[in-house]
Amino acid sequence: MVCGAAEFAPTHPETLLNPRMLVEVLSESTEEYDRGAKVAHYRHRASVDTILLVDSRRRLVELQTRNADGTWTLSERSAGTLRLLDLEVSLDELYEGVPGL
Repeated sequence: MVCGAAEFAPTHPETLLNPRMLVEVLSESTEEYDRGAKVAHYRHRASVDTILLVDSRRRLVELQTRNADGTWTLSERSAGTLRLLDLEVSLDELYEGVPGL
């Protein structure tokens, strides 16, 4: 998700250079990389202030938000709602249509 004008890499036009929020759906085969190196990379991007990790095997989301001082806050939810930028999103809606969750 980007706010404002999207900027893309000249040599890789599918690569967004200024995302504000990133969403990763975790799978068993990539979860370790996504939670580790990939999130670390995202946190170093100045434009990113929200990272949402969505578990695909159980009803659980992990929200990471950048604070004004540059530190990050982690919150986990398995029910209820999330505040994503200026949006309120329910986990019921997020997992709607996912079998068993």
